[in-house]
Amino acid sequence: MATSEGFGELTGRIGNHIYYKVGSQLRIRKMPTKDFSKKVKQGKSFENFREFGTLLAKSSCIGKLIRDSLMDSKADFFDQDTHHRLNALIQEATKLDDEPIVKKKRLLPGNAGLLAGFQFRKSADISSYFSDVAVTEINGEKVLKVGFVNDKATQKFPYAQLSVLILALDPAKLRGSIIGKNTQMYDLMSVKEGFAVPIANVSLEADVIYLVLLQVEPYTTINGLLLRMYEKSYQCLKVIDVMYV
Repeated sequence: MATSEGFGELTGRIGNHIYYKVGSQLRIRKMPTKDFSKKVKQGKSFENFREFGTLLAKSSCIGKLIRDSLMDSKADFFDQDTHHRLNALIQEATKLDDEPIVKKKRLLPGNAGLLAGFQFRKSADISSYFSDVAVTEINGEKVLKVGFVNDKATQKFPYAQLSVLILALDPAKLRGSIIGKNTQMYDLMSVKEGFAVPIANVSLEADVIYLVLLQVEPYTTINGLLLRMYEKSYQCLKVIDVMYV
């Protein structure tokens, strides 16, 4: 059914035509027919369209798998922009598979390294707190080495809870879960020159992608009690490294 703004332009459907506005322009298009829908689903000229549609669907499923695996952090670290950027990055990594048929391409562990450095909620960059965050080894143990602490962060939030998460992702079986977590509270003023956060020791399996994430949550003190602060620009979550066998 079409509607009218006062006695002016119509918008909506009349017969087989749809009237709609783009900005200040009134546009008209015909309703797609069943024959057209059939062409899209079966026609050879739409084969690439269908293949890339399948690739997009796969990327979206893996993105949802990551979001659901981080369910406890979902509200703080996911927004619409994060959703689109993550899906687009997964799609690019999947396209690196040598499989010539687009719809059969997979997100392979060797190509998942493209996800390293991905920042959830773009406005909350980890550089708000630290510099030079990287996975390294100290005395044979994997740790997350954190460079110097940003003075601006210590002035605003003197304490931060850091969690190093290991998310195991099996794209083929569409399974994902947090299999390792190490959480510690830090007095940022006392570790300004940098520090190391232990990483949980986990056994790696073939064909599984392991995302090492750093989650930072700011705290302050009120009457001697630690109180978490929820300013979104300081709720940080970032993929620091990607591991696989």
